[in-house]
Amino acid sequence: MLNFSENHLSGNIPGTIGECVSLEYLYLQGNSFHGVIPASLASLKGLQQLDLSRNRLSGSIPKGVFLNATEVAVTGNNNLCG
Repeated sequence: MLNFSENHLSGNIPGTIGECVSLEYLYLQGNSFHGVIPASLASLKGLQQLDLSRNRLSGSIPKGVFLNATEVAVTGNNNLCG
């Protein structure tokens, strides 16, 4: 589990997070991340829960990123489309 929620972090979500192949839970909600959702998240085959809500993400949601997760939250990213 990786939980960086509600920490006022900013910048882009690092694409290298996709190297954490055994990651099952990723919580990044309530920060100020901006830019696009990294396509490398699709490498997280064991991902069960992903929360990217309440950030400043934009662009389109990459295909394949959410195929394995059972719970996904992206609300509050007004410039995100999918």
